Amino acid sequence: MDRTSFTNLVNLIGRCTYTGEPVLPKDSLLYSEYMLLNELNPLKIDNRPLPTEYKKQLIEDLFIYPASKQKGKVTKKKIYEYLKSKGWISKATNIDSISGIDDKIKSDLRSAFGSAQPSAGLWAISRCSTASFRAEEMI
Repeated sequence: MDRTSFTNLVNLIGRCTYTGEPVLPKDSLLYSEYMLLNELNPLKIDNRPLPTEYKKQLIEDLFIYPASKQKGKVTKKKIYEYLKSKGWISKATNIDSISGIDDKIKSDLRSAFGSAQPSAGLWAISRCSTASFRAEEMI
């Protein structure tokens, strides 16, 4: 890579207006995942937090590889139906027992993937140790 190309590439990196540090683009996989986790982490069922393994599976099934019949945004009702279908909550539990989230989840991973279906390889890139380390730095 010649010096001009490198300089042009460096100029494309966004900077924080306060500190001047490099920042992630809003459409990056890592930032999209971070925003989604910010919305899902307060999720509680009967005032108990949802286990991490359940959250990972929920993200994979509802956000990364949604069923073809699932249209539109993920809502509290869709999450409730998903938890019931997996057997993670009893059928007697009502939707009002879910707290900590809004009626609609604003974040999604579609902005990072565009209109294309995400590939396992692309998702794996965002899950590498360097990306995880950067996410921990953001928190």
